[in-house]
Amino acid sequence: MKAAIRLGSMVIGSYILILSFQNCSSYHGADFTNSFSLDQSSLNSPSPNLNPNPFPNPGPTPGNPPQNDSKDSGDTGIGSAGIASKYPGDANIASDPDVVFAENFENGNWDDIRKRWDNTCSSTDPNHFCYNWHNNMQFSSDVPPGSAGKRSYYSNGSSDMYKMLKPKDGKPGFERLFVRFYAKITNSAQCSQIHHWPWIGGHDPPTSFPWPRAGTTPNSEDPNVNTAGRFSTGVETSATAWTWDFYSYWPSMLAGGDNMWWGNTFNAYNTSGFIQKFPVQRQQWVSIELMIKLNEFGKVNGEQAFWINGELKSYVGSAAGRQIRGVSKGGNFVSDPNGPLYPGIEWRKTRPNLMINYFWLEHFVDTDPDCVAWFDDVVVARKYIGPIK
Repeated sequence: MKAAIRLGSMVIGSYILILSFQNCSSYHGADFTNSFSLDQSSLNSPSPNLNPNPFPNPGPTPGNPPQNDSKDSGDTGIGSAGIASKYPGDANIASDPDVVFAENFENGNWDDIRKRWDNTCSSTDPNHFCYNWHNNMQFSSDVPPGSAGKRSYYSNGSSDMYKMLKPKDGKPGFERLFVRFYAKITNSAQCSQIHHWPWIGGHDPPTSFPWPRAGTTPNSEDPNVNTAGRFSTGVETSATAWTWDFYSYWPSMLAGGDNMWWGNTFNAYNTSGFIQKFPVQRQQWVSIELMIKLNEFGKVNGEQAFWINGELKSYVGSAAGRQIRGVSKGGNFVSDPNGPLYPGIEWRKTRPNLMINYFWLEHFVDTDPDCVAWFDDVVVARKYIGPIK
């Protein structure tokens, strides 16, 4: 599929994006974006979305002191009480100095809520893949147990919201971040799989819209392949397998058996084959938390971890005593207790401005529109957050 994006005077080929005044600002490429190219000449045109330094230092502000910056907090989340433990019901958690962004869907109508995010996608064209997405975004009185809120975000089909994450010290992103959100997935028999779910990642230069480029290598060192460096990861439900796992893209990831670059998994296989290691709970609220830490340049020591209902399920990184064993094959990690230690993840190679700078709350169910879901109490922070207390 070929399409084009126009951002002011800039045109991007082989990727779909519609101007924000049409209420659609991305998109997905889902898994149909098998090729990607960029009109190099267009980079000479001014564009606020691809400004290489779009985050001037605003200085400290009340309730958000300068320690809320790009630097690694050093919190691994392992054994931490969590920020949420200080804010019963998550009330006023946004005021915590280590919280970067919070959304509980309590204040305002949907137009007001979308203004707190940088982009959401919707189209009035029935042939567009995000047709009617804004109408899929609804309020529900169903909220997570213990939440101080009275309403949640009900996604009646595909929908999304995208947020740029901006440090106070002017850097183009963060070195380590945690994101926690609550979700509830229908157990309807008509819901066989969720195609894609929320992501956290980095773009260099930062972008105010999703730009996943599924199926292509995120080799940020090759300008003929990608004119913008990137990495991304999320905790997904593993299509029809319904098991929690990472779905990750980074520059040195491996291609799949079809020689395409799809997200790599880390918990779905052992030496005997596929395993349902962490079954997905449906028709109940679940706390999902994801941590990502950048590698040091020249080292393969990046990290990621995820927790379900406050229980650490998976850690991938270089921490002594916690390294996993096995090998990567066909775009998936195959665990093997007798295999070599997995060193960690090289989220970036040489780009100093490739940092963690976006969160994409995506619920993409193109093949299964009856896969409805609820979301609530989203928090992005520099330290471990934990479930609602």
